[in-house]
Amino acid sequence: VEAYLPKAMDEAQARETIRALAAEIGAAGKKDMGRLMKEVTTRYRGQIDGKLASSIAGELLA
Repeated sequence: VEAYLPKAMDEAQARETIRALAAEIGAAGKKDMGRLMKEVTTRYRGQIDGKLASSIAGELLA
């Protein structure tokens, strides 16, 4: 079963992925947090922990 699950990203990979995604969708401030998190969960479900993603997104958009 493990072989079929997506690989979880470590914090550094998640940070870089979210940073690139924020740039791609033009997220620039806290007002874009919901839009960014929607994209993260849609594209990377099972690969990035939601709590970690929210924390990273909050830092990047601060």
